[in-house]
Amino acid sequence: MGDIEQLQSQLQLLRENSELLMSYYDTQVELYKTKIEMTRNNLQLEVETHYQKKQDCFSKLNELQKEADVLQKKVAAQQDYQKSLLDGERNGSLKKEINALKKDIQMLDIEKEVLTKKHQVVLLRTDSSKKENEILKKQLGGLRQELSVVENQCRKLQEQRKRGRQDQTDPSN
Repeated sequence: MGDIEQLQSQLQLLRENSELLMSYYDTQVELYKTKIEMTRNNLQLEVETHYQKKQDCFSKLNELQKEADVLQKKVAAQQDYQKSLLDGERNGSLKKEINALKKDIQMLDIEKEVLTKKHQVVLLRTDSSKKENEILKKQLGGLRQELSVVENQCRKLQEQRKRGRQDQTDPSN
């Protein structure tokens, strides 16, 4: 009789240990789910932030393009005016005005170059944002795959736990 009691005692200890292990794994699964959800939320926020930055870059790009167009029109008007002055110029005061206009044109050309460079920088930032968005989408896909794996493992553990409980309650075992 002593062996049966000892075996029953060992069986009871094994059951308690298995319940503790299942509880521990359930807690770990919930912890991983929480971490994955937090990471997913952080990535979603980053994607939205990058999208907003991209929209801001496009807006700035449009503004710079408008400024460049205005400056081009000013340059064309100044050049037309300078040409008309050169055609009809006969006195020294017109030469001074022409020189002043040439300086204005040079300044406008410099401004145009600066705006063109700003335009190029904005285009580069836009391309960079697109690449970052692609990377974030890939990371999000990987996390979704990890979540799927963890969820499958959870289901397997729960099925094993159910089978373990059924085995414990089944009198044929």
